[in-house]
Amino acid sequence: RLIARLEHPHLLPVYDYNGEHDPPYIVMRYLEGGTLKDALEMGTTIPLTDTVHIMRQVSAALDYAHRQGVIHRDIKPSNVLIDTEGNAFLMDFGIARIVESESGITQTGFAVGTPTYMSPEQSMGLETVDGRSDIYALGILLFHMLAGRPPFEGENAMAIIMQQIQTEPPALSSINSELPIAIDDVIKRVLAKNPDERYQTATELATDLARAANLPTDSTPTAIKATAQSA
Repeated sequence: RLIARLEHPHLLPVYDYNGEHDPPYIVMRYLEGGTLKDALEMGTTIPLTDTVHIMRQVSAALDYAHRQGVIHRDIKPSNVLIDTEGNAFLMDFGIARIVESESGITQTGFAVGTPTYMSPEQSMGLETVDGRSDIYALGILLFHMLAGRPPFEGENAMAIIMQQIQTEPPALSSINSELPIAIDDVIKRVLAKNPDERYQTATELATDLARAANLPTDSTPTAIKATAQSA
């Protein structure tokens, strides 16, 4: 019910569901193509123009969900679908929560999500997790697309969680020297440990990224389209 009420061009729509069926099922729109994870697993970075395009679409969808009072809490490459035209769709609100009514969905001190993409506050299981936690995860996703790897890696989940809480991300330009230096400032802000110091909306992040990349707002996908078609 939580997901089915959301309608946005870049949210994968839910058509039907049955929680009492064995097994339970959800019917969603079928998209030919693949996920962003498929593209990243090829071991290459996503071209900057394509990254800006994807970030604009996912950011618009995420801001819409936030305006409806829904926090995703599991932004990651496998939850972003890419169709054969190179358009992005955010999916899998499986651990999402409603801002106004969190009771019964999670509990204090229990971290829920994917460690590689979890914000510091989400990693600590704080009650104060809000939409800015999703924006942090979107920043991790952005870093991964442009660097070919996430900023924090470790031997186990706890090692990654501790880095999310304590360690500053590396400069993106030190990993991918082809990127404009201005993007380092975008990454620094979106991955700030303090939510108050981050972008307060995902669209603000996407706009700043396009500005730092010196790209127009109507930039179109290129390589990611071919990737989706071959996935």
